[in-house]
Amino acid sequence: MTDRAADGNVYDPEHPWLKDAKDDPSRANWLHEFGDPTGTTRQPVFLRGQMMLALVRGGIFIATMFLVGSNPWLAAGIAFAGLGLVLVASLCQHVRRLNDSGRPAFLAAIIAIPMLLSVGLGVMGLTSVPEKLEQAQAASGKRPTAPPQSKAAADSEGAATEVEDAAAEAEAKPAPRAQRGRGGPPKPVTQESLIAGVIQSSLFIWLITSLATMAFSLFYVSRRSTVERP
Repeated sequence: MTDRAADGNVYDPEHPWLKDAKDDPSRANWLHEFGDPTGTTRQPVFLRGQMMLALVRGGIFIATMFLVGSNPWLAAGIAFAGLGLVLVASLCQHVRRLNDSGRPAFLAAIIAIPMLLSVGLGVMGLTSVPEKLEQAQAASGKRPTAPPQSKAAADSEGAATEVEDAAAEAEAKPAPRAQRGRGGPPKPVTQESLIAGVIQSSLFIWLITSLATMAFSLFYVSRRSTVERP
């Protein structure tokens, strides 16, 4: 038992590191913590709040990755709205914690970098989807539909095409290749699959860069000492 726990003035003998009610996460007003950046937040409350927000982020990430294959636009909406709201809540609590430690509040903007980077690269990727789709269609041999022709011209052209195809097959028929993997030939590239790929890439960029900002939150913001005010 520590010296603080041995005397009778300790706030919570079971949690001797809590100095007073402001340190107690069980007494925190979470509506103010996540919505009012003008107050102050002590370290234990800050850590509890960030842990809760991390769990929410994890749930949003899993839900988005689960839906992106079937409905990429719905997945993008969930990710943007959900992670955006969590970011606002986290920004408020970071500002409160920096206020409590006497540090500049603008440092809280660092935690917005993953979201801004992910959204920016995602928008750039979405703008390139039409071009990639055209390239994929050209590589797969698809061509624009020809204008309608007369029946006689169509019959003669069709007969000539059949003769040419038969001659080409007779000259050199490619050796059959085994199917790749259990799924057989690769699936055709569609607009939905390209959009899903962009969303997945953006989410992984957000996830990786969020690890750096998490280190900033844990090792800098949360470890600053409280500045006592008169």
